[in-house]
Amino acid sequence: MLDPRDDAALLDLLAALDACGYDFVTPTPATHARVVARSGHGRTVRDLLGWSRIVPPDAI
Repeated sequence: MLDPRDDAALLDLLAALDACGYDFVTPTPATHARVVARSGHGRTVRDLLGWSRIVPPDAI
């Protein structure tokens, strides 16, 4: 069972994301495959967390 504090933390996160104008757009499997197939390693936290690309530790 989730702790009610966990729910509050998630709601706070959602409110913060909304306040800064963040919009999540679900990529299609084809889009994800195209990004992951790019040559070389990722360079950013977005590459690592958003696209599951390999990112060298010294890049972030």
